[in-house]
Amino acid sequence: MEYKYLLNWIERTKQRMVDAMGGCCQCCGYDRCNSAFDFHHINPEEKEFSISTWKHKSWAKIIKELKKCILVCSNCHRELHKGTRQLPKNYARFDESYETYNKFLGMPKKQIKCKRCKKTFKVRENSKAKYCNISCANKHKGKVNWEEVNLKEQLKTKSITHIARNLDISWNAVKKRMVKEGISS
Repeated sequence: MEYKYLLNWIERTKQRMVDAMGGCCQCCGYDRCNSAFDFHHINPEEKEFSISTWKHKSWAKIIKELKKCILVCSNCHRELHKGTRQLPKNYARFDESYETYNKFLGMPKKQIKCKRCKKTFKVRENSKAKYCNISCANKHKGKVNWEEVNLKEQLKTKSITHIARNLDISWNAVKKRMVKEGISS
């Protein structure tokens, strides 16, 4: 699952980088495949790192380097380095509206109810969130009103693990309560 999330992040971030730089090759106008785009440093002496290593950098560092570049397709990039193509006189530069980056932008969302206050809130599709905020999570954490739970009856039809999940506590917490109530497993 983490690998799938990483690939999704790489794809979204590359799309954002391409959009921020004009969305097409500034030499020939190519605009079909993001994998075919390169970021050419206008002045190689100002280059701090190769944009190809962007996957290991923060958005702020990527922006700083993108501002020194022009977006070109891989063919035009090779021609620029070979000297058979010149930089165009007019080309798109980094669009400042892309300065801030929301890592959840464009991710599918679902609506769930907070386990404590029952308020409905949105989370990203693969989220394991149960509470609407940290305050609800902290108030609920590990607190069970055992007077309302008939543990002996529940153990007749449910496993300890199932009871623990329903109460949102650990398996061990249920075992401790069983000892306290004198219930054998």
